[in-house]
Amino acid sequence: MEQFYFNYQINYALGIRTLGEMNLAPRTIYEFRERIYQYTLAHPGEDDLIFEQFIKLTENFIKVAGIDTDEQRMDSSFISSNIKKAGRLSLAYDVLEQAVKTLPKEYLSEPLKKLLERFISEQSTYDSDKPKET
Repeated sequence: MEQFYFNYQINYALGIRTLGEMNLAPRTIYEFRERIYQYTLAHPGEDDLIFEQFIKLTENFIKVAGIDTDEQRMDSSFISSNIKKAGRLSLAYDVLEQAVKTLPKEYLSEPLKKLLERFISEQSTYDSDKPKET
């Protein structure tokens, strides 16, 4: 409600060009939500009204902006899943590194000793690339 009354961008998006030109009661929003909810209960197999409106607005924006939706960049559709994968991979790598560094060297197998050497060499490379503090 505060944004409706004091944010010019919200008013502009709603087609109101002067702050305070239109009043809105909190109950109007609650009743709107209630009507949407009741419609959804009464028509369980039908489309979601909010999502349907979102699709219409998106289609209109695409038309007005002249966007060609026939081609899509691969990175734009997979970016969030790639971020998730990279985050998980980084976490797994960090856990493995800490586990190997924590174990006494006499308990490490040969492959783990080589891995520890790799971690140490990567850390020293990382440290040498950092700018020196003066």
